[in-house]
Amino acid sequence: GINAEYGNQLTSDLQKEKEARDQLEKNLRKVTAQLDEKKNAYEGEILQIESDNRRLQQTLESRIEYLERRLKSEIDNDPNTTPEERRLRFETSELQHANRQIELLE
Repeated sequence: GINAEYGNQLTSDLQKEKEARDQLEKNLRKVTAQLDEKKNAYEGEILQIESDNRRLQQTLESRIEYLERRLKSEIDNDPNTTPEERRLRFETSELQHANRQIELLE
């Protein structure tokens, strides 16, 4: 009678709820996997950018050191430069170098 119908209806409703829940869990797993994939891709890009930045910084530092050496050589070999001027320029370049090292550490 009525109880059997009611019981069948409840069983049917429960089955539908379970299927809906299973579908939601499946969708959630899919979205979570997609997000993990994107996260890994972004982390890879970030590591690549950091690596590129380090390489560029090293290249710039090498270039600056080379130019400083060249400038110092030109100053040292300039017959019109007095020993006092040479000493001041050397001290200035040493201070600039120290300042750059401090900036790099910050």
